[in-house]
Amino acid sequence: MKWTIIFGIFWFFLATVAAAVANETPSALTCNVTVQPDWSYLYQLSHAPNLSKKTWCQTEWEHQNRTVIVHTQIGQDPVFDANLVLNLTHWSVTLRHCYDFLRHRQDCGTWEEAVCSGECCTKLRNEPD
Repeated sequence: MKWTIIFGIFWFFLATVAAAVANETPSALTCNVTVQPDWSYLYQLSHAPNLSKKTWCQTEWEHQNRTVIVHTQIGQDPVFDANLVLNLTHWSVTLRHCYDFLRHRQDCGTWEEAVCSGECCTKLRNEPD
């Protein structure tokens, strides 16, 4: 009886640790930056959040200093600077200006984060005014 209790506690502890490690594994979400023909910049995620059965989902695109430039939440209109953002989808944002660093964060039941670091600004010196 004593060993059964110890064995049960051990498996409970092991399952708890495994769940904690699984929640801290790096996100499979990645980001790619491409220059568009009109010299806008498309920041695109490797996949869109699964919204089919979600009642709550929040996403943000932010600068390196954590200034939020786009905020979305299911059931609400997105909040963004229209002078900066040209287009917005569930898995991309098109901006008028290039940023070497842009972070996307999403909480749709699980937390995911991706950093876009295309270095497009430093590579493109001949960008039109």
